[in-house]
Amino acid sequence: MSKEAFWDNLFSSKDESLYYKEPPNAEVVDIAKSLGQGACVLDLGCGMGRSALFLAEKGFEVTAVDFSREAIERLNSECARRGANVRIIRQDLSHFKFEQNYDLIIAHGSLQFLNRGCWIRLIEGMREHTNKGGYNIIAVFTDKIPTPEDMEEAIGDLFKEGELFELYKDWQIILQQSYIKEDEHPGNIKHRHPINKLLARNGK
Repeated sequence: MSKEAFWDNLFSSKDESLYYKEPPNAEVVDIAKSLGQGACVLDLGCGMGRSALFLAEKGFEVTAVDFSREAIERLNSECARRGANVRIIRQDLSHFKFEQNYDLIIAHGSLQFLNRGCWIRLIEGMREHTNKGGYNIIAVFTDKIPTPEDMEEAIGDLFKEGELFELYKDWQIILQQSYIKEDEHPGNIKHRHPINKLLARNGK
């Protein structure tokens, strides 16, 4: 299965009526309280855009990027239904280029699907294009346990356990978590994913 088909299949299986009723991750909700009026936000690998919508409805200028046609179509439809203003870009993150600075950049569960060279470049770009006092939120799969066999073709290069935290050791680390996430994919397929999650502030 191609990466595009993998993601389109995953997103097409989600129940929109339930997905958009759930709040985004707690760190996104919390950090929204610290952003100034009109803050610029970038969501890399936004999926169906729960975080992007939440932040746009808080009055922030949000750009959301994802590779999946299915996810982007659903996000477009939900934005239209709500009257939410999100700049939506369908693009492979491998080819994404930063064009401005942001107050918050999110890459939640997306980077490990790229090869190492790509995600290193993106993290460098995230750091470089985050305004002073701005934030990065990143969650990635690590190599702590093996990748499930049915996801091997979709996964790019895993992060080494703890590597993400090292990449931000010169920033103010507000949240640093390592845990195992259990989830279920279409077809009653159950997975266990080792996660490193980071919320860091650019204090330079």
